[in-house]
Amino acid sequence: MSARLLRLSALVVLLAASCACTAMVDPAAPPWRGLPGTTYARWEFNTPDLNPAPDWCHNPNGMPATEVFPGHDWLPVYGGRLGVWPLSGLIVVDIPNYAPPNPFKEVWVQVIWSSQSPYAEPDVDELLFHRAGELVRRVPLPSSENLQWWHDTYRIFIFPNPPHEVIRIQGAIWVDDLIIDTICVPEPSSILALAVGVTGLIGFVRRRGR
Repeated sequence: MSARLLRLSALVVLLAASCACTAMVDPAAPPWRGLPGTTYARWEFNTPDLNPAPDWCHNPNGMPATEVFPGHDWLPVYGGRLGVWPLSGLIVVDIPNYAPPNPFKEVWVQVIWSSQSPYAEPDVDELLFHRAGELVRRVPLPSSENLQWWHDTYRIFIFPNPPHEVIRIQGAIWVDDLIIDTICVPEPSSILALAVGVTGLIGFVRRRGR
């Protein structure tokens, strides 16, 4: 096998491993992530900063402001996971968003967590508009030290679309990762116009390719 082919094979394996890792850490990404009118932010909490900036962020409107109110000191490693906050307090995230007063905003909140006490679990809501997060998915994760980790996904709807949201996560829990996606949903006529435009573009490309 040539050196070039060996390098190509190694690259394919590396990409496959990278995709697999991405799928494991964020298996509940919303189908609309990356579309116009969306934002994305992820925190891994790898430092004891009480006002951590997101580790990854896409938000044309500005950087989310985050504040952690922990029950105890941050832990660099706990229960087999890196960067863990023990909450008896809460995490508050203020997300700047798109200003147009569209009909509604959809927010997806993903939390990787473990319980500090029996029956404790996350409480996720939007503070400004008093919207509770609806748990739509809970998946057990590999655990150690007799500590069960979970990956939760919550969904929040806000009517109409506000220029920013304040998301709160609280409970007697250990928090490892936090991911927040938002989408500002336009009027149905705008969605129809976009669909017609995309359809016309596809038709134009097909005609040009003949």
